[in-house]
Amino acid sequence: MDLSSFGVRTINNATSDIQINSLYKPDFKRHDLVNNQTNLDKKYGYHYKKGIGYFEMHEGKILDGVRICRDQEEYIRVLLNYPMGCLMYQKGFYVLHGSVVSVKGKTLLFCGPSGSGKSSISAALINTGAKLISEDTVVIDFNNSGEAIVKPSYPWIKLSEEVNQELSFSKKEGQIFKLETNQRRGHIIPLSKFDKERSIDFCFFLDWGNKTIIEEVENSSAFNLIMNSCLTIFPFSQEKEEQLFLFSTKLLNQTKNYKFSLTKDVSSLKTSCNKILDFLE
Repeated sequence: MDLSSFGVRTINNATSDIQINSLYKPDFKRHDLVNNQTNLDKKYGYHYKKGIGYFEMHEGKILDGVRICRDQEEYIRVLLNYPMGCLMYQKGFYVLHGSVVSVKGKTLLFCGPSGSGKSSISAALINTGAKLISEDTVVIDFNNSGEAIVKPSYPWIKLSEEVNQELSFSKKEGQIFKLETNQRRGHIIPLSKFDKERSIDFCFFLDWGNKTIIEEVENSSAFNLIMNSCLTIFPFSQEKEEQLFLFSTKLLNQTKNYKFSLTKDVSSLKTSCNKILDFLE
């Protein structure tokens, strides 16, 4: 598969501990599955994306995919997101739905449901000199000192056409995905605006409001919010509950945690960005 349109480069003679197998079967049908159905544990998991593909994950080592859609980039977009996150969970990492940037010497994790503005606020910050570390699927490891270290993903971000125009983020129209729910387009981030792994300093939980507000959130509330951002939660077994509880507690004890309310008006994005920058001073 050619991943260059997602900012992924081929490195000759590189070693890998992940094997990806892919098969094109446009007539693939599983009447027992519904869109986004997922089942995952440490040894085996599957994820079904209607009209796009069916993915199986094996012990963090092998990802078997069946491409249903004609457009290979639609398929790769999904493969690099949730299925790859499931594989990282099987490898023992902590995996969240979010976006991470580094700015002013600090590392900021933005969490929230789909469409809550994580990518938009990250893009606005990148325009001011921040660097992207991870987008959409956030993979976190804990070092020997217990620090939460976010692993870099790939230099690519999804933005609506409206947000891209408001921020003048990219002169290119971006990759168009007809099956993308929110009609966002893919944009490659220059490597000069992409960062290495870093320890996380702040966690911001995004939601919509009437005005831009940053307010501290207690650990009990932050715990519920971070659990809602865990990508690998289904089905919720006792083993998974214990691990996610441990990981979430470790992260939140390290970070300063805030609720960040944004307005839905894209013209306020720069104001929201400046609010964050002023807050970090």
